[in-house]
Amino acid sequence: MNLEELLIELRTSRLDDNVAPYLWSDEALTGFLNDAVRQVCIRQRSLLEVVNPDVCRVPFVAGQRLLPLHPSILAIRSASIERSDDYPGTNILEGITMARLSKMRRNWFLDTDYHCLEHWVPDVQEGYVALGGTPEHDGVLLLNVWRLPLEDERLEQLSDEPVINENWHLDLCDWAEYRAFSTKDAETLDTGQASKALASFNAKTGRLPSMTEIRIWGIQPITSSIPEFI
Repeated sequence: MNLEELLIELRTSRLDDNVAPYLWSDEALTGFLNDAVRQVCIRQRSLLEVVNPDVCRVPFVAGQRLLPLHPSILAIRSASIERSDDYPGTNILEGITMARLSKMRRNWFLDTDYHCLEHWVPDVQEGYVALGGTPEHDGVLLLNVWRLPLEDERLEQLSDEPVINENWHLDLCDWAEYRAFSTKDAETLDTGQASKALASFNAKTGRLPSMTEIRIWGIQPITSSIPEFI
């Protein structure tokens, strides 16, 4: 479905708002739909990235332990050091939490004399990944990640389609309906209808994980967030 089809579905089947003047503008509904795409990406890990160099290649210099991540990255699935004369071999790194690494090597982050690059650590600082050792040479960290939509993947034109799988397109309207009926306006606020739409969306996509859970997706076993129904 493209944006035009999603707006028609919202106005005719969900909001009863298909005759001008509209209670909700196209701009507002489009914003709700973009937010819905973001929600699906977070709850269902819908966008995987291993190709885009802007997202997946993180250059670092000798001595640098903390590396900034592209803002679209939710969590790292795997990481490796790009092969070079300075870093021969596969150089596949193991993901590990800060707490676990601290048990293995106390004050590991302050130990600048430890140069073995074995681990990547996702939970030192939000928006960054840490290397478990101090690199002696410049290099590039290669990432396989879960991410959010990029700016050029947002719904803007009526012909635009959501970047996520088509199986989720119609379900985006549940979240947009929830957001629309949650608008604090006498003509649009409907908490009962908003709750029903949110429950429908949650039943399909699962709960919203915490940022702590998200950061360690690539380390902890992944389990389904979809509720089980008897």
